[in-house]
Amino acid sequence: MARLIKKFLDKAGYNTSIALSGFGAGIYLGSNTPDLITLDIKMPGMGGEQVLSTIRKIVHLKDVKVLLVSAISIKELLVIREKGADDILQKPFTKEALLEKISGLIGT
Repeated sequence: MARLIKKFLDKAGYNTSIALSGFGAGIYLGSNTPDLITLDIKMPGMGGEQVLSTIRKIVHLKDVKVLLVSAISIKELLVIREKGADDILQKPFTKEALLEKISGLIGT
C-alpha cells in the first residue's frame, strides 16, 4: 500500500519518501520534517497508533499533518483520529480520494 500511495503522489508531483515500519518512520522523522504523513494503523513492529502518539510528542513535528489510512472501521479510525491525526481515509480508496484529502490538508 505504501508503494501504491507513493506512486500516486509522485505522479501528482509530490516529493515522497516511504518508511515501511514504525521504526523506519522514527528514523526518518528524526532528521526530516515533512508537510504530511500518511500513516497506516496496521504496520509491522511499532503500530500506527503508537507512531502517531510519538509524532505528536516531538516539537519539530507538531505542525506536520497526519492522514490515517487504514482498513479498520470508520468508528475505530475516528477514535484514533482524536489522538492527534488530522484526517482519515478508509481503505479501499481511490487515487482521487487520496489526492483530495492531501490537497485539503496541505493546500496544494
